[in-house]
Amino acid sequence: MRIRRWMVVAGVPLLALAVLALVFSWSWFIPMIESRASAALGQPVKVGGLHVRLGRVIEVQLRDVVFDNPAGFQSDAPLARVRELNVAVDAVAYLRGRGLVMPAIEMRGGDIQARMREDGVSNVALAAGAPAAGSPPTGAPQPAAGSPPATETSPSPAATTAAATPPEAAPVSGPAAPPGTAAPNVAAPAPASEPPPVTATRFPNIGSVRIFETTARVVHAGVGGDVTSQIETKEMPTAGWVLTAESRGTYSGEQLTASFIGGSTPNTNDNERPWPIALTIQNGPTEATIEGRLRNPFGLIGADLRLSLTGPDLALLTPLTGVPVPQTPAYRIAGRLDYSKTSYRFTEIEGVVGRTDIGGTLTVDTSGVKPDVTAVLRSNRVDMADLAGFIGGNPRRDAAPRTDAASAGRVLPNSPVNIPKFEAANVHLQYEAGQVLGNATPLDNFRASLELVDGVVTLRPLRFGVGPGAIESEIVLTPQQGGNVHAVATINFQQVDIGRLMRAAGSRGGGALNGRANIESTGRSLADLLARGNGSLFLSTAGGNLSAFIVDLSGLRLGNALLSGLGLPDRTDLRCFVADFVLRNGVLHTRAALLETSDALISATGTVRLSDERIDMRLRSESKRPTIGALPTSLVLSGTFSDPAITPEVVELGVRGGLAVALGFAALPLAILPTIELGIGDDPRCADMRARVRRR
Repeated sequence: MRIRRWMVVAGVPLLALAVLALVFSWSWFIPMIESRASAALGQPVKVGGLHVRLGRVIEVQLRDVVFDNPAGFQSDAPLARVRELNVAVDAVAYLRGRGLVMPAIEMRGGDIQARMREDGVSNVALAAGAPAAGSPPTGAPQPAAGSPPATETSPSPAATTAAATPPEAAPVSGPAAPPGTAAPNVAAPAPASEPPPVTATRFPNIGSVRIFETTARVVHAGVGGDVTSQIETKEMPTAGWVLTAESRGTYSGEQLTASFIGGSTPNTNDNERPWPIALTIQNGPTEATIEGRLRNPFGLIGADLRLSLTGPDLALLTPLTGVPVPQTPAYRIAGRLDYSKTSYRFTEIEGVVGRTDIGGTLTVDTSGVKPDVTAVLRSNRVDMADLAGFIGGNPRRDAAPRTDAASAGRVLPNSPVNIPKFEAANVHLQYEAGQVLGNATPLDNFRASLELVDGVVTLRPLRFGVGPGAIESEIVLTPQQGGNVHAVATINFQQVDIGRLMRAAGSRGGGALNGRANIESTGRSLADLLARGNGSLFLSTAGGNLSAFIVDLSGLRLGNALLSGLGLPDRTDLRCFVADFVLRNGVLHTRAALLETSDALISATGTVRLSDERIDMRLRSESKRPTIGALPTSLVLSGTFSDPAITPEVVELGVRGGLAVALGFAALPLAILPTIELGIGDDPRCADMRARVRRR
């Protein structure tokens, strides 16, 4: 009886186990896996089949896995389909508290369809919720041409838009791989400095990752991006298993091709074995190459990369980087690139933009709502023409001064200030140029401190060195509705070298200029702001000298002008100069303008209309001593900025001037007689003007 009872007690469980073994299916766990995966990834996951092989390392095979689009995102295709996904899980490591260890992941037959609409909403839930490491927030400009998500089943490099064919074989430099590990034929520069510290990551410890027969298509409607990549893991004789990708498509209206190759797939937490990569991207005329090594690429932590960029215009990088860049001439830039979970650093920058060399550091922080860019840049030599795009001009040297065809012959830049670009990122820039190139510019050096926060641009200061002095400005640009900007600017002239200014104008002179200008206006371009502006301009100097030829011509002192042109006399002393203008609705009105030299007094009255770039000024020169060939009349300075004209005022010149002109064709001695003046001597007006300036 006891034996029978024991057999019954023991047999029932055994029978139950036998029955369970006959009817058991791993598919019973599919709902649980779908629920856990959906919660982890933030979007629905469906599994068509499941098979598990138990052991110290559990082998899990998922078939026909579908990663659906997030709720509310309408699309004809799901985010991804995977025909077969094999995952190895180290059960012993997990039981011993070492976390989730997956020695190998293999994906076959993947089809990824990542999309972002024009409103910035993406079907990649990881980029919208708690982001994958290093992913910018939804709606923020993306750092690459429509990158697929960095998930647990595909490595970060494969998820980029880059695609790959192996580059030319080259020896790998930098840290050596551990003994027994084959290194891929990927060129990688030795680190120029110590790599940044690597922080801990909660990302699962993943060993090898192999991807076969996988296609990834990325569509970014906001920037016109549609790129398809063929991703494959290949076994190479000298490099072992390497990850490659090939990409073709369009981005920002330009054709895009890219190639990528990575070394033997890395262990996510093995920071002692950096992962060598090589990437080349061609987007229209812009070309970028990245070579180097990554540490922990799955967690987006640690890098030692060399980035090179070439192209005809840095502004073409704006859709690629999400960082607003003004128009520039052709450039070539290289430097060291590394990144953390929330920022990218471009250091040891060296390159040229047009004729301007450039160096320094650049950091882009993507943790906020919009990118935050901090740059400290320096140029040993700078050509100001290369910076014309920063004020709305055209940096091309063969371009017209203004790009609007309807305003041919204009001088002031009329390209609109692009406020949407300004609002795309916050920028903190420190820039310094040691030498300014060009014989036509009076500037010696240049320094700028720029803050761009929420679309408001503050330049404080913007400083140009002119000899021992400087022109220093403070400028604030605030975006307005309709694409306008509100500008408030103050400019100080501090002991500015007149000699440098005169040489830039094709003449000679000396002394130091002081003064102040201010303007407040609203418009869409520099020309528009000046045409609507209100403010004032005040300049003064005492002492120094000017080219006598310029002074003589201003008074039609024909005899002395001829001698001055021959170098006799060569110069004249400058005793006093005061100019006081008021700006009303884009028109400069003369309140006072007086120049006193050792030989003459020159006064000026009139207006300068900035709206249509026209000048209407009258200059009158009165000699201090007897001269030969002096015509006591005013000069009329008129015309446009691009085509000014200087003529005598015929009405005032009168009969004597007409007689002198007529006699000039007959005999020079007779022509001189009606144009002799005895001079007015020292005039007290300049002293009075200086006194008025001091009182102000």
